[in-house]
Order: sequence, then C-alpha cells, then structure tokens
Amino acid sequence: MVFHAPEDTIERPLCHLFNALISNFGGAIGGPIRRDHTFFFFTYEGLRQSRGVTTFAQVPLDQARVDGPFVQSLGVTNGQIHPAVKPYLSFWPRANNLDDAREVSQGVGRYYYTLKPQQKDHYIQGRIDHTLTASGSLFGRYSVQDSSDHRDAMAPEISSDYPTRNQYFTLSYNHIFSSMLLGTFRGSFSRTHATAIYNSEFPRELAFQRGQPVGNLGVTGLTNPTNVSGTTSLPVELNQRIFSYSADLYYTLGQHSLKFGMLLNRYRQFLYNDGGNSPRGAWSFNSLADFLNARPNQFSMKTPGSITDRTFEYQTWGFYLQDDFRILSNLTLNLGLRYEFQTEVDEIRGNGAALRDVLKDANVTVSDPVFINPSLKNFSPRVGFAWDV
Repeated sequence: MVFHAPEDTIERPLCHLFNALISNFGGAIGGPIRRDHTFFFFTYEGLRQSRGVTTFAQVPLDQARVDGPFVQSLGVTNGQIHPAVKPYLSFWPRANNLDDAREVSQGVGRYYYTLKPQQKDHYIQGRIDHTLTASGSLFGRYSVQDSSDHRDAMAPEISSDYPTRNQYFTLSYNHIFSSMLLGTFRGSFSRTHATAIYNSEFPRELAFQRGQPVGNLGVTGLTNPTNVSGTTSLPVELNQRIFSYSADLYYTLGQHSLKFGMLLNRYRQFLYNDGGNSPRGAWSFNSLADFLNARPNQFSMKTPGSITDRTFEYQTWGFYLQDDFRILSNLTLNLGLRYEFQTEVDEIRGNGAALRDVLKDANVTVSDPVFINPSLKNFSPRVGFAWDV
C-alpha cells in the first residue's frame, strides 16, 4: 500500500515555500512452518521523502567583490580587497534580491534558493516461534533498519550524507519447570551505526590545511558558505554494540508470587568526532569589511597528530527480587529490591581523559578511569499494595 502526501505550500518564517512528497509502503506476512510447532512472521516498511524548502542566504553584493570606492566606503583600506581573500568571494552565490536597504548599505544582499533534502528508510523484521516440548518454547527475532539522509546547501559545491544501519537480534527460551516455577532466559545483540559525512568540491588549493577540504569560513552578517544544514561539525561516526543476557524466574508458593532475575549488558562504543575539533581549520571575521581586509578575529584548527576517536567498554549489571504477598483476599502487598551498577568505563587504548580537579588541575589527565564510579550503591527498594474495593 502506498501513500502520497500532497504537495502543499506553507508560509513559514525564513521559508517561503515548502513542498513535500512522502511515500510510505510495506507489508507483512506470517503463518505456520510446522503445524502447531513452528511459526514465522515477516514485515517490511519503506519510506521515501523528498522536500523542497525555499529559503535565503545573506551574500556579498557584486560591488563588494571588486576593488573600488564602494568597498572603501565599507572600511576596506584604499578600496583594495586583500588578495588572500579574493578567491573565497566566489564561495557565495550572487545576490538575487536587494530589497533590504539596510543590508545593501552594508554590502550585503539576499540570495533565494531551494534546498532539496532527501530521506530513505528501510525497516525489516523477521521472527520465528518454535515449540520444543510441552514445557519448553523459544523464539528468535532479527530486525534491521537502513536509513539515508542527503542534505544540500546554499553552495552547490557542498552537501552532507547521514547513513545509518541499526541491527537487533534476540533469542529467548521459556521453560516450565513445574506448576509453580517458570523461567525465561534471553540473549540479544544490537549494533547501531551512524555516520555524518561532509562532501566538498571547493578547490583543494584553497584549503586551510593541507590534505583536507576547505574548512569553516564564518563572517558576521553573511551566511556561512561552508555550512550544511546548520552545522560544520562533520565528519562524525558512532558505532555501538551491546551484548545482553537475562534470566527471570517466577515462583508461586502459597500466598507468595515471587519474581527474581538478573540482566547483564556489555557495551562497546566507538566514537569518532573530527568535526568538533576543526580538522579543516576555521576562520572567523567580525564583519564583511574585516573579511575583505583579511583581518580575522580567530583561527582554530585541530593540533596535528590529535587522536579524535575513542572506543569505550563497560558493563551494567542488574539484580532484582519481588514478592507479591496476598495478605487478604482483597489486599496484596508488593515488596521488592533491585540492585544495579555499572563497571568503570575504559578506553581500550588508554586514551580516556578527564579533568580530575576542576579547581586545581590546569590540564586533563589522560588515563582511565574517566570518572569515579557512582553506581555501586544503587539499591532501589520497592513497597506498594493493591487493594480491591
């Protein structure tokens, strides 16, 4: 079944047009594999979405891109644009709207353009249930989701992509030990992987750091030409793997209904964030005039040789005991205790870092543990009652 959202025009602040086409489709099927013993279920869902958003950017006027009296009136020395910044003026498209007189007097016009982000998503899940014996059954389930998100920008030379792939697998076994004791045992694995990629076709000879694409160019009063969808903090990669094991037992004894069990999660997290460290370099200027004079107020860049990825490992443990004690025919007392703790977070190569004493330390300490473990006393008692009036 396919659904199409109608194209529509919506008035929004800073956005004059918003057109969207959304297609959502999928299906499900299930049934027996072996009569009264084995069953399967499968489902798929797909999503396609494309939008057209018309917005505007603030760009230098044509007169602000050439030497002469106009740029001199803006504060450019002798009306001569510094040769070091002239090649970067081509990063901004030419203005196609001059309605704002105040902006025009400051050498700034508006460039109206249409962004066309596109999203795709695939979701698949399969499950099999199987009865082994009269007292035992199990099921297995696998889910996967693939997504992609492509975003363009004011400058046609740059764009960004956000692919993700998430996978989940679960295997569970139920066993009836007796009329009073039931057990559930489960193991699972999940992997979530997300990346953010920066694509640039600006001339490499204009890069701020050798071997990198053109970096961040910020000028107060102008739209950042190296910005994609509100961010320059790319690339980024997150990859998390979790192995989980759990056991739950249910025991009935007279007026008591007991539940007790445990849960173990083993985490492995890979984090790569090169965007927030200005790997390509970042220039900042307080005004258009400062930019044309090549007079920056700040430059930042990642220190060569910096390690911008980390892989952390840790575990979480949980144990619980609960008793639903039926005191009277219309009154049940709920008593329980849960204990959960987390092991220390370790960076597998010893690159964990933390500011141990915020008042005295001048630098971070590069070693594990990253923080003092606060979870070793996480006891959670539970007291309640149910009264049938």
